[in-house]
Amino acid sequence: MFENAEVIHSYTRAQAIAEGFLFDVTEAARAEQFRLPVALAPHAYAEAIDYDDNTDAHTARITAVLSAARAAIRDLPESAYRGEFQIDRGEGDAEPDLLTLIAHCGPSDQGEPVITIMRPADD
Repeated sequence: MFENAEVIHSYTRAQAIAEGFLFDVTEAARAEQFRLPVALAPHAYAEAIDYDDNTDAHTARITAVLSAARAAIRDLPESAYRGEFQIDRGEGDAEPDLLTLIAHCGPSDQGEPVITIMRPADD
């Protein structure tokens, strides 16, 4: 059906990362034993990592998100391509501030598998 279709526009994952539309956290993900490249979508990054002025906490928050994502992925059936999980943004507050995120495994620019962490509305 689309064999002879002309590509009008394409936007690669590499372009999205270069332009700041996706936040590449692959290096931190490798430390959390991810084997695939990992990036956060803008809403996930803003709401899970960069939601206040405490930039010193970003590294710890990225690690917490990746750890929760890894646990959610680990518990999925082998055929699943996405897992939902929650993190607590409360940081020691008595009242939890839960945020729901999704880890989605899909193809990258050349068809290789990658993981994108996003908010449910972004899916």
